[in-house]
Amino acid sequence: MTDEQKPKRRVGRVVLRLLGVLLLCVVVLGGVLVYRAVTLPSRQIAAAPVPRLALDETAVAQRLADAVRIQTVSTPAGDAAGEKEAFTEFRSLLAKNYPRVHAQLSPQLINDCALVFRWEGANASAKPVLLMSHMDVVPGEVPFASRKWTHPPFGGVIADGYIWGRGTWDDKAGVIGILEAAELLLAENHKPARTTYFSFGCDEEVLGQRGAIKVVEAFEKQGVRFAWVLDEGFAVTHNLIPGLQGPATLIGLAEKGYFTIELSVDGAGGHSSTPPRETPIGILSNAIARLEQQQMPARMPRTMVQMFDALTPEMPFGQKIILANRWLFDPLITRSFLGSAATAASVRTTTAPTMMNAGVKENVLPQGASAIVNFRLRPGDTSADVLAHVDRVIADPRIKVKAVAPPTEASRESTIAGEGFQTLARTSRQIFPDAVVAPGLVLGATDSRFFERIADDVYRFMPIRIHAQDVVRFHGIDERISVEGHADGVRFYRQLLLNIR
Repeated sequence: MTDEQKPKRRVGRVVLRLLGVLLLCVVVLGGVLVYRAVTLPSRQIAAAPVPRLALDETAVAQRLADAVRIQTVSTPAGDAAGEKEAFTEFRSLLAKNYPRVHAQLSPQLINDCALVFRWEGANASAKPVLLMSHMDVVPGEVPFASRKWTHPPFGGVIADGYIWGRGTWDDKAGVIGILEAAELLLAENHKPARTTYFSFGCDEEVLGQRGAIKVVEAFEKQGVRFAWVLDEGFAVTHNLIPGLQGPATLIGLAEKGYFTIELSVDGAGGHSSTPPRETPIGILSNAIARLEQQQMPARMPRTMVQMFDALTPEMPFGQKIILANRWLFDPLITRSFLGSAATAASVRTTTAPTMMNAGVKENVLPQGASAIVNFRLRPGDTSADVLAHVDRVIADPRIKVKAVAPPTEASRESTIAGEGFQTLARTSRQIFPDAVVAPGLVLGATDSRFFERIADDVYRFMPIRIHAQDVVRFHGIDERISVEGHADGVRFYRQLLLNIR
C-alpha cells in the first residue's frame, strides 16, 4: 500500500463506522417507534352494553316532530313578530307531552324566556348536576342555497326513517330527549342519587343574553354550584376521523372563543374618473389579504393532545406509529392538520372576514370602507393576542381597528379524570358500544360557556349519530335525525340519569 492510499483507506474506515453508527441509530429509533406503538394500551372504559330499552319509537319521533313544527326562531331582543307566542306554544306542548316532569320537577320560567327544572336527589349534600339544551332554532330558509328542502323546514315530516326539519339536530332533539328520559324514569318512581337540573335556553342561536346568562345569574343568587354540566356539542361521529375504523363518541372538554373586530379606513371621496393611487377599498382589501395570508400560529391544544391519547390505540398500525410517537412527529401532525379548513380550526385561532361595506355608486369614490373579521379563539389565545396580531400584520396606521362587541374568550378545559367525563364515557359505551370515546375541542359556541363560573366541569356532547356527509345539514338544508337515532338519544339520557352517582 502506497503512502497515498493509506489516508484514503483510513477515511473509508471512518465513513463505514459512521454509516454503521447511523444505521444502528435508525434501527434503534425504528425499534423504539414500533415498541411504543405495539405496547400502547387502550384507554377505553370497560362497560358492558345494557339491554336495549324497548321504546315506542314512532310515538317518540312524533313528539319531536310536533316540537319541530313550532317555529321557535330566536332574535337578540326576542321581539320579532310571533316570536313570544311561538315559545309560549312550545312550552305548552312540553307541558302536555311530559305531564310528570311538569308536575314533579318544579318548572321555573327565567326572564320569561328560559325553562329550568329541578329533580330532588337522594343525597342532598352532593353537588348537583345540570343537563342542558336549547329550544330556539335558526331560520329555516338558507340564503343563497342552491337547492330547496326535501320537506318543509318546519313541517315536522317523518319520512324514509327520518324526522325532517329545523331543530331536529340543533337542538330540540336534546330538549325532547332529556324530557322523554325523565318522564320514563318518573313513571318508574326513580329518584336520582344527587339533585339534577335541566335548563333549556331560548336564545342560544343569538348568543344567549336573555336566556343562559339569566339562568346563571338565578343559580348564583340561589348559591347553586354544579359538579358538572352537559350541553350540546359533539356527537357519535362516523367517518369524520381519518383512519379510525368505526365511530367515535367525542365529548367536548372545551370550546373556542368568539371575537369580532371591525376594520375601517377613511377616504376623500370624489369622482371615479380621477381616482387616487389607493382607494379605501384597495387599502382595506390589502389589509384583509394580509390577515388571511399571515394567520395566527398553530399549536396543538391540550384537549387535542388528550383526544390523540384516547384514539391512538384504536388506530391502524401505520397511523399508530406516528401518533404514538408525537414527541418526534408533532410538527408533521400539526402541519397535516393545517391542510384542510376543518382540521386547521382545531389547532389555531381562525381568521374569517365575513362582511364588507363601501361605496354608494359605481362612479363615486367611497369616502370610507369597513370590514368585519371574526376570530374563533383557540384555548391558549386571547382577544388581546388577536388585537396584537392584527396590528402587527396590517401595519398600516390608516386602518382603524375596534372590537364590535366584548369578546368571549376560549373556555377553560375540563378534566377527563373527573366524575362527569367518566360517567358520560361509561354511558356512551353502554348505549353506543361500537363507538370509542375521546375528548375533543368544540369549534362553535354553546350556552354552556356561561356556566363555567358556577360549575367544576363543563362537557359538550349530544347523543346522536352524525355521518360525514350529514355535516352540511347543520344550520343548512335538510336538517334531519333518524327515528332510531333519536330513540337512542332517549336511551342515552335515561341511562345517564341512572348512572349519575
